[in-house]
Amino acid sequence: MDNTYWQKQENEPLFPDVFWSRPEHASRRGKLLIIGGNRHEFSAVAQSYTAALSAGVGECRAVMPSALKKTIPDTFYDAHFVPSTASGGISKGGLNELKGYVAWSDAVLLPGDLGKNSETASVVLELLKTNHALCLTKDAIDLLQNEAAALLGRENTLLVASVAQLQRLARATGEQTPITLSSGLVQMVERLHAFSLKWPSHIVTNHLNTILCASGGRVTSTKTSDIHWRARTAAWTIVFVLQHARSQGFESIATGLWASLKD
Repeated sequence: MDNTYWQKQENEPLFPDVFWSRPEHASRRGKLLIIGGNRHEFSAVAQSYTAALSAGVGECRAVMPSALKKTIPDTFYDAHFVPSTASGGISKGGLNELKGYVAWSDAVLLPGDLGKNSETASVVLELLKTNHALCLTKDAIDLLQNEAAALLGRENTLLVASVAQLQRLARATGEQTPITLSSGLVQMVERLHAFSLKWPSHIVTNHLNTILCASGGRVTSTKTSDIHWRARTAAWTIVFVLQHARSQGFESIATGLWASLKD
């Protein structure tokens, strides 16, 4: 196999200049907006918020549905709320307010726990129309499964997805080469290489205890034993992306992956 596009990342980051060139002053470390949660769950928001602070973000705000307002502790002082649906998710009535928060930020993270409400899905779909760096993971990806082409075709987008989610997205776009859980690591790398040549979004997934990052045909692999990897990984990688030039998206994501596992 011609695997010159595959780089393995182990004890040291593949791109040390990216790791060591992060801004020192808080005002230059970027502003991250986290959007997620529903009436019954907000752990993904809390996990990603904590991880973003550990990653060194300059400012971070979390926006959740108003149904959570009485649940969120006062110590979560960067929590903000927008109108919720009857089922407790983010409603269309909060879209304009949400866009205001997006305008404040440099990047947006949707870490999950959004629920399965179609109205919330329409709100998330609207976020694809912004020019911001955007990262989605967990059920934020599931909400847009029917919009797979729009999601995968959006530039400056990072999908931190399970293999099963990638499989569904690939199937929805008519991909002929299957992405399967039964694939060996080399086979998975080959398929991510080919898949990422077709779509401009960045892809991160975990297969056989190895986190893989694929973008523009390039693939990196980083070993991990973290079973709660998605929210942490999404937060660290999007922070590294917002702190570096968009032209370094692949390098920033790979370095953020490495840093998240060393934290």
